[in-house]
Amino acid sequence: MPVLNCIDGQRSRSKKQLRLLVASAKGGVGKSGLVINLAAAASAAGYSAVILDTDTDQHTCVEWKRAGGAIEVAKIEPSDITKAL
Repeated sequence: MPVLNCIDGQRSRSKKQLRLLVASAKGGVGKSGLVINLAAAASAAGYSAVILDTDTDQHTCVEWKRAGGAIEVAKIEPSDITKAL
């Protein structure tokens, strides 16, 4: 089934692709937990999943990966998000 690419609106039949952005200026609202669970669910559904952690204060997703998390996590600077996508 073709998936609509969230960035440019083009349809891709070559692989399952979905890009989600979770952001909030408020800390402690569960962004990292949500992202980890969404990535795990996407992976289980056949999507390739990578978490891009841009948090400048805490690195919850990076720490989760170090503790044995199964999804790839990349720590990047917020200014580099466009290149990383």
